[in-house]
Amino acid sequence: MLANFRGLNIKHKEERIKKLFDELQDLFPNTNVDQKRHKIPELFRFLKVLSKILLSFSLFVLTVFASVPFFMKFYSLLTSNDIKMAMFYTIQWRPENNALFFLIYLQQIVYSLTGLIFLNRNDTLYCICFELICKLYEVIAHDLRNLKNQHELGILIENHEKLLELTSKFDEVFCVGNLLNILLSILAMSVGLIQVLATESFEMKIKYAVCFLVLIPQVFILSFWGDKVEKASESIAKAAYDRWKIEDDKKMKTSLQLILIRSQRPQRLTGYKFIKLSCGTFTAVIKTAYSYYTLLMTVHEND
Repeated sequence: MLANFRGLNIKHKEERIKKLFDELQDLFPNTNVDQKRHKIPELFRFLKVLSKILLSFSLFVLTVFASVPFFMKFYSLLTSNDIKMAMFYTIQWRPENNALFFLIYLQQIVYSLTGLIFLNRNDTLYCICFELICKLYEVIAHDLRNLKNQHELGILIENHEKLLELTSKFDEVFCVGNLLNILLSILAMSVGLIQVLATESFEMKIKYAVCFLVLIPQVFILSFWGDKVEKASESIAKAAYDRWKIEDDKKMKTSLQLILIRSQRPQRLTGYKFIKLSCGTFTAVIKTAYSYYTLLMTVHEND
């Protein structure tokens, strides 16, 4: 459900996202000299590596999910008349129904692959988008510290204003999916922890362990880049303060003061304005999931 919702959300906002990326591209340095000075080529190499890491992780999760039930159940299928399908299905098997086994097994793989493709696509887009935004904050902060005249400052003020607006717009694109991701992760992890610890079935333990493999990195990705964007936006105020000089004229000081005022309130990524995404969010999700787990276990024991 989470994968489908996030995938449809991005598809619905595809044209808007393209326009936002075009606006984001306009803020990057144009000349080769400026791009090398700000290490833009290194940034794109990093993004390529990051995309490959996220894809490799998704393939790893799919491999674990697909291979464990297959190898465990394939042997049982050949030696027993009473077979239960691993993971999602509970079916009584007979030797002559081997074809049906493989059809349902293939269905599992297709559904899992589709979900992981949606999740990987969304996570990769999320990481690339906000890594680019963080880099632009870094570029503005660097140019602000090395400011030479009022004309350059005027350009930086304009770029900073556009970047603040773009950060908010990108947050609006992802915020609903972020909120759903956090809430479902808390619910799934608390229930999954009960299943992992309470069940004696190794197959069930594997099922929910794979669930943890997907959910925990997802929450970490949301939290990590939320924290990074917040710190990157705060760096503008420090850069403006470092650039402040007594000998500057009144107009220069007024312009720097404008940037300082704008930067006092850092940009934050949210879960539909209800949850602020930061590294603290990651630990809070883990703690909340564990709290719900202990509550559910207490209720279960009392019953």
